[in-house]
Amino acid sequence: MYIKILVSVLILFCNHSLIFPQSKDVKWENLFDGKTLNGWRQINGKAKFFVENGMIVGESVPNSPNSFLCTEKSFGNFILELDFKVDEGLNSGIQIRSKSILEYQNGRVHGYQVEIDPSQSPYSGYPPNFKDNGQMVSPGAEPRCWTGGIYDEGRRGWLFDLTHNEKARLAFKPNQWNNIRIEAIGDVIKTWINDIPAANLVDGMTPNGFIGLQVHATEEHKPMRVYFKNIRIKDLGYNDSPEENYNLLLGDWYSRNLCAQLYVKDENYFINILNTLEDNLNPIAVLKCFYNSKDSLLFEGNGWKGKIFNSRLQLINSNKKYELRHIVRHSSTLNAQPPNNAIILFDGVNLDSWGKQKPKDWLTIEGAATNWKLIPGGKIEAVPGNGSIITKKNFKDFKLHAEFRLLGKPTNGGIYLLSRYEVNIKDSYGQLSGEPCAALGNIAEPPIKNIPNAALPPFQWQTLDIEFKAPRFDANGNKIQNARITTYLNGIKLYENIEPVKLKGAATRLGEAESGPIMLQEHGTEYQFRNIWIVEY
Repeated sequence: MYIKILVSVLILFCNHSLIFPQSKDVKWENLFDGKTLNGWRQINGKAKFFVENGMIVGESVPNSPNSFLCTEKSFGNFILELDFKVDEGLNSGIQIRSKSILEYQNGRVHGYQVEIDPSQSPYSGYPPNFKDNGQMVSPGAEPRCWTGGIYDEGRRGWLFDLTHNEKARLAFKPNQWNNIRIEAIGDVIKTWINDIPAANLVDGMTPNGFIGLQVHATEEHKPMRVYFKNIRIKDLGYNDSPEENYNLLLGDWYSRNLCAQLYVKDENYFINILNTLEDNLNPIAVLKCFYNSKDSLLFEGNGWKGKIFNSRLQLINSNKKYELRHIVRHSSTLNAQPPNNAIILFDGVNLDSWGKQKPKDWLTIEGAATNWKLIPGGKIEAVPGNGSIITKKNFKDFKLHAEFRLLGKPTNGGIYLLSRYEVNIKDSYGQLSGEPCAALGNIAEPPIKNIPNAALPPFQWQTLDIEFKAPRFDANGNKIQNARITTYLNGIKLYENIEPVKLKGAATRLGEAESGPIMLQEHGTEYQFRNIWIVEY
């Protein structure tokens, strides 16, 4: 059994010059002078770091925790390049936007790590690797080879593995010098290994922090080494986004035999125990938290018991124990870039394509879209009580891509097509009743039920991809063809060519039409959008 983890594909690598036009003019700076460790300091662990022949060398020490050589300076937005060579068997990595504070796990280094994964041992773990043609690699048939992937050190674990990127897995050269390029701009972190695109992550947990070179913990008594040279950076300035207060427990948990979703409902923690994350509508059991302390959470329900401690979830039933670890899934269309014929509705810079919607008149603009908040990092946020926004341009037949994020609060919002047809946005992760996120909210007939609950946890970026064909009318204004709607939430198809016959709500009041604006609804709660574009048919 395996869980299908959705990942962004290589075509999503793009230029960020719209957000940081100054990047072409910024000069490279050397982070290592080739002679000393000036500007660096060691944190955690007892591994040895020293300079040898113009290289920084990290040498393992048995039974030491992970060790890090970190820059004294912090960075936010940047382009980083370096060369590395590593001994077989010594895992390593490059920390970016990382921190070490006493208030968090006694000063343990935590933050984004670009993986250096040199092991050539056969891999049979989870998740499995895939060939470019979609065929799963047989367990034990090849090494893991996730060099260039992104791991969240000391927090959430893997954020972007290379299971679906065969070219990047093959790009690493064992026992030779390799080059890594890292771009961190706004919420987007991208990596290349020997000029081959590797990871493409959208995440906003930590906007700024130090850069670090890791020597991983090992029990081997024979010293192993990792070498770094040609370390240079284009410093594009601090990221203005605030550090975001994620709940690190929420989300998906996995073992080979069992899965779980941990979520909050009515201000308490719940766990749905599942056979697979895809089959989330029929849980094996639902557990409720009955004890919540700083060190652990205890759950029970339906004959099961659960405990979260030391970043692990333990489930017990009939004397069988299951140990689950936290995993992070991503939409297959996250950070999808617009084709050449697309109209950019929001590029992260301004809301010029939008206007403030006139209250109770969903087709009329009254002024600029200043009622929504522009957030550093290329985001916009609905402001409760300030009203919705609509596009200045009307649309008819189109494909729409939009990315959104919920902020840990009960959310009610949506995207309205032609200001009439609602695709709702709500916090349905883990919920077993009611309409899930991305349901068509104002269709009276035909009734549409039992669509998948493909929602991701709060604070994760999610995607809506919508294909829409407007209704058609004859010369007398009589409808001769219904609208047709196909929707995907996080890359999972929910509806295909649904034809609304009878509507309710706004569409009834406005009446159907062959064209209209796109509306982002403000309905009393904050939530965010990014990367919105549309292609007209």
